[in-house]
Amino acid sequence: NWVHHCTFYRWAYGGYDEHRGALLDIGSWASSPVDESYYNLIEDNTFAYGGHHTLGVYSKYNVIRNNYFHNETNPGNWSFEGYRAAITEGLPGGVCLYEGNRFGFSDASGMGLRTPNNIFRFNTFYRNGSGGIQVVSSQAGVDHADSNHIYHNSFYHNGHLATDPGFQGGMYFANWSGASPVGNVVKNCIFYDNKNGSISYEGQIDPQVIENNWDQNDVDPGFVDTSGTDPDNPDLPDLHLLSNSPCIDSGTYLTTVTSPNGSGTTFQVADAGYFMDGWGIAGVQGDEIQLYGSTQRARIISVNYSTKTITVDGNITWAQNQGINLAYEEAAPDLGAYEFDESGVSEEEYLVEVFPNPCRVYQGENTITFSGDLSAGDNIKVYDMSGKTIHDSGELSGATYEWGVSDITSGIYFFVVKSSAGEKKTSGKIAVIR
Repeated sequence: NWVHHCTFYRWAYGGYDEHRGALLDIGSWASSPVDESYYNLIEDNTFAYGGHHTLGVYSKYNVIRNNYFHNETNPGNWSFEGYRAAITEGLPGGVCLYEGNRFGFSDASGMGLRTPNNIFRFNTFYRNGSGGIQVVSSQAGVDHADSNHIYHNSFYHNGHLATDPGFQGGMYFANWSGASPVGNVVKNCIFYDNKNGSISYEGQIDPQVIENNWDQNDVDPGFVDTSGTDPDNPDLPDLHLLSNSPCIDSGTYLTTVTSPNGSGTTFQVADAGYFMDGWGIAGVQGDEIQLYGSTQRARIISVNYSTKTITVDGNITWAQNQGINLAYEEAAPDLGAYEFDESGVSEEEYLVEVFPNPCRVYQGENTITFSGDLSAGDNIKVYDMSGKTIHDSGELSGATYEWGVSDITSGIYFFVVKSSAGEKKTSGKIAVIR
């Protein structure tokens, strides 16, 4: 089934605070008989004001992408108490992709995650009363949120309505069954302004894999606009990155190639659970991947999760232990839900956000020397008027640097100097006149 460009709006049953009903459910929670409502594509919809949740997923091999979920209390004449936005649970569930969705303003968690082997990426979770994602094993052998891959998501201002610390944080892990969730990966995400920190735990929880996230919860990562408080506005808050965000190019690789050095279309990886091949769903392609530190890209046509084998649509050359990501721009992936696109940034945005300095004019010169507040290990990037990177110095070896401009046409250019720790040191704009 393909469910797209619909609005599911205001339906519940029971009393004000009984949290009953849903707007759309896929499959059945019951494990016997198994409801095989598989291979559905749910995209570009709005789900708002349900009972217990707005979307429930109880089956496998579904893609849920580019939807907006919110479930707050008392909007206008809505006479029911809001609860969570979406949930996945039950033994028949798991192995679904949630991508590019917005989960906001729910009175409880943005997402109740109780099934295994799902992929959550490029989603935003903001202003949910409890944690953005609730990762729970609630019934032993039935609801078990294990081995989920949660990467490149942004979590902002979640958990502020919850009074129990175990229900706060950008995400929270909970053990309600005597069997903790295990093997979940949280990587390359941004956590900012979430109550009780980035990730909270209720009860004894087995260790998860938590790597390379922006978890300085009280330090602004450089979101474009966090002012939005109107649930009917799907564009705010805007959790894209400003051009001076320290999260740009700060992501790490997802997994590594375990096959010996070689080339071809089939290779093995340490963890195939980050990727999908489309699962045979009409309109869904396999992931486009990129070898870390290389510009080589290819489209996945098959993933064998048991053997951790990936097959792609063209020859690539790899080294053993080389990293693999989804396709990304510039030197490395960015943290969070959005990859910063330098080519799409206007001159005005650069002048306002990054380049307030007066223009330095270089007339008829073939070399421009950078000096002053520079140190070994710093990096200089130069951009043209459209925001496209035209020069990258790499890591400086000393306190001066010469940029050869013999092949540069007349125009205005912008530069940013960052320290080896990725902190902005200075910036400015220069005019080259031929």
